[in-house]
This record gives sequence, structure tokens and C-alpha cells, in this order.
Amino acid sequence: MHCYCGRIAQLKTSWTSDNPGRRFQTYPSICARATAIIPGLLRRFKARDEEIHGLKKRTRMMGAMLVFLLCRVLR
Repeated sequence: MHCYCGRIAQLKTSWTSDNPGRRFQTYPSICARATAIIPGLLRRFKARDEEIHGLKKRTRMMGAMLVFLLCRVLR
């Protein structure tokens, strides 16, 4: 199989939890160490994104509680 640039591309199948069985074209251009490290880094980024989302939600809730309490105190 050839890529648009003319290079030969390999057809692989994804077995990640997000895309099980999805076929895609790839180049054998990254080293084995990068192939081993990248999935772990992606998991860490996803965990951090989820943590940030939770903290933003908590901050919004605390802000709403603060407004509610200030309204009650100032009455």
C-alpha cells in the first residue's frame, strides 16, 4: 500500500480501548522505545485532563456556594 507521498505504508490494526479493530496506515519510522513510551504518556495526559475537568467543576460549585452564602449573610 502506498501513501499519498509515494512511500510504502504498512496497514496495522489498533487494539486500544478507544479504537479496537480499527485499521490504519503507518510508517515504521519511530523507534521501539518511543512505541513503548507513547501509550503511557497518552494515559497520563488523559488522567491529567480528567483531573483538571474535575477541579474546574469543583471550583464552579464552590463559587456558586460562596455566592449563595454571601447572599444569605448580606440579607
